[in-house]
Amino acid sequence: MASGKLTRAVLVGASGRMGAAIADVVSREFGGRVAIVATIDKDTAAKFPATVEKADAVIDVSAPAATEKFLQELGKAKAKVAYVIGCTGWTDAQLKAVHKYAERGAVVLAPNFSPGVNLFLGLVEQAAPLLAKWGYDVMVHETHHTRKVDAPSGTAKAIVERLGKMKAQVHATRAGNIVGTHEVRFIGPSDILEFSHEALDRSIFARGAVMAAQWAHQQPKPGLYSMKEVIFD
Repeated sequence: MASGKLTRAVLVGASGRMGAAIADVVSREFGGRVAIVATIDKDTAAKFPATVEKADAVIDVSAPAATEKFLQELGKAKAKVAYVIGCTGWTDAQLKAVHKYAERGAVVLAPNFSPGVNLFLGLVEQAAPLLAKWGYDVMVHETHHTRKVDAPSGTAKAIVERLGKMKAQVHATRAGNIVGTHEVRFIGPSDILEFSHEALDRSIFARGAVMAAQWAHQQPKPGLYSMKEVIFD
């Protein structure tokens, strides 16, 4: 397993909006310290250059089907490159490839790379047991741009997981060019408690993706991790 500072990264899904944001952040904010040594489109993920195996980490923001193929190819090459995944909309069969590769290298699987969102998830997780005990109901509402395919979002599903035994009403809205808004409303008999996070641009996700790659590259052991470990380690 690699260790030390992240200097060489591979970007999968480079032609997408998130891929472009990551490439821009790396260029502007990590110039001279981190280099993207290969960019790969999701349609050609099964074919990758030899430089991938020598990279410190892969940042994958393509699609589950492409990620599955890419991980299978890395497995055949017996590579142990740290792998960061920001795709959502997984099937159980596709996730098997993720778990299998995590036996070989450090994998960070995150529906949302934003450090703020992951702090938001932690606060929701802390509040939910108390509010459930006090008889509150809960509603989750997420809003994204019209081109987002999956609904509810991966982050909304992560919120539901953090709510534990509380049964949430989940609503999804697709409108305009909204980057991403998540709201949790705990509704009691006499008051309403709200948690919300709104992304203003994609650079926050891009910075979080690079942060996750830096963290994964330094992990001494393989395994499947989340942004919770990255943020609070």
